[in-house]
Amino acid sequence: MLKVYSSINLFDAYIVRDTLNDVGISCFICNEHVSGALGELPYTESWPQVWITQNLHFDRARALAMEFEKNSNTGSVLYCKPCNEFGSPGFECCWKCGLDLQPDEG
Repeated sequence: MLKVYSSINLFDAYIVRDTLNDVGISCFICNEHVSGALGELPYTESWPQVWITQNLHFDRARALAMEFEKNSNTGSVLYCKPCNEFGSPGFECCWKCGLDLQPDEG
């Protein structure tokens, strides 16, 4: 087992876990319920972590996690033209129709 992702935000860990599961990479979240121990444990050691169960998937899993980090930190507004709906960074598809979101061109 290897750790492929760690975040202060549990919801980000859920997104990475679900992304990996969607492509067939078995994984789990460690420290999912540790927030009550903050102050007793080192801060960064209590962050939610995504671990894969088979080491042979490490490179692909880490690449997907890094892609998520890159997309979630851009701050750009994403848009679905067919639905005329805006999405948030970190989401790749429209909540309404499921099509890929595109950067808003103004």
